[in-house]
Amino acid sequence: MRRAETYEMIRNAYHNWLIEQVDMLRSNRKRLEQKLMNTEYVPLLERDENRAADGEDLKYRFAYENGYEYYEVEDAIGCGCSMLEMMVALCLRCQDYISACEGDRTVARELFNEQLSSMGLARYTDRNYDEERVSELLARFMDGYGNLFGGESDRPRTTELWTQAMHRLDEMIFEGCMTL
Repeated sequence: MRRAETYEMIRNAYHNWLIEQVDMLRSNRKRLEQKLMNTEYVPLLERDENRAADGEDLKYRFAYENGYEYYEVEDAIGCGCSMLEMMVALCLRCQDYISACEGDRTVARELFNEQLSSMGLARYTDRNYDEERVSELLARFMDGYGNLFGGESDRPRTTELWTQAMHRLDEMIFEGCMTL
């Protein structure tokens, strides 16, 4: 098998693995997922660098769980952290380390969908995908406006993403949507 085919196979497997982590394999948002995967996440707030590190660590986890050498995954995917990796990693950290519901991706799926909604991206499926508008919404978020949890906002982001997630988990527990 040629190297380009191997890289494409690893990229596809990694993308599917990421989406499976938030129980969204049957979603009809493949174009949006690709856009998120191709958009580099650049943290604006100091402690949000931890979210980028978590996203990058998903490549190690994928390689380990799927029998690849890390260098194969890094060569195929590249280094750095994409928006999709950051979003999935944040959901997994909340799911795996906070909610302690091993094997159940319900909270991760719910948090992932809330992130899409808060950024204004949830409405974009493969049937009504608008590349220009999605790019604008992602650029707005990357410029420091809006939140990952708590609805769309035109105000500059001053709260780190982890704190936003913890506030949302608190609300979910209070609302009875989740138990620890």
